[in-house]
Amino acid sequence: MTGFCRLFIGCLVLLVLVLCGCATGPSALAQKYNQAVRSGDAHAICALLEDSQCSTDSSFIDNALVRKQVNLTGEGRRGQETHASATVSIGNNQYLMVEQSNGWRMQCSTIGPYHDRSPEATLLLALHLIETNNFTALRRLAPQNLEIADAPWPESFTESLIDWAGALSAHACQPFRIDRNHAELTYGEDGRQTVKMLNENGHWRIEELW
Repeated sequence: MTGFCRLFIGCLVLLVLVLCGCATGPSALAQKYNQAVRSGDAHAICALLEDSQCSTDSSFIDNALVRKQVNLTGEGRRGQETHASATVSIGNNQYLMVEQSNGWRMQCSTIGPYHDRSPEATLLLALHLIETNNFTALRRLAPQNLEIADAPWPESFTESLIDWAGALSAHACQPFRIDRNHAELTYGEDGRQTVKMLNENGHWRIEELW
């Protein structure tokens, strides 16, 4: 084999590797996820989510996406170790992905569907519930050990929640700092306000709003 042939084959192999990497990288994953959500394919969405979010079946995604319900049931599970993360923008939507041993997986996307299997997704769910004035479902995002009265919240408090959602909207899909079963996200102009979450059996609950 001549030197030219070896060089040509080497370049061809390199090109194939690059193309394969592009086909399975963050941008390609964002496109696939975007298509799966728009087509309402719950099984495809589940296959693209990070392992800690999707249980053995896709029923919670099906409820959240197809039936337009907020589903906070089912057993969550811990995922694999994360090696890297990446953020991709498509139009006005943001996609946060993590690289695990089985490849790139979706951690959070502003396109939905809304659920509670990661801190970032729970925050998106809370913002969605506030935007749609669904404060009854919002109560279910509190930890189990936090007692919340069934009485309607005062108007002043709901207005505070609306302001809180407005301040957090700029942080949609921003990675939380996670330490075992606790997660935090700082926000605000001075960075002194903090959202704190607690992992309860794979479901992330909001401990503190500010």
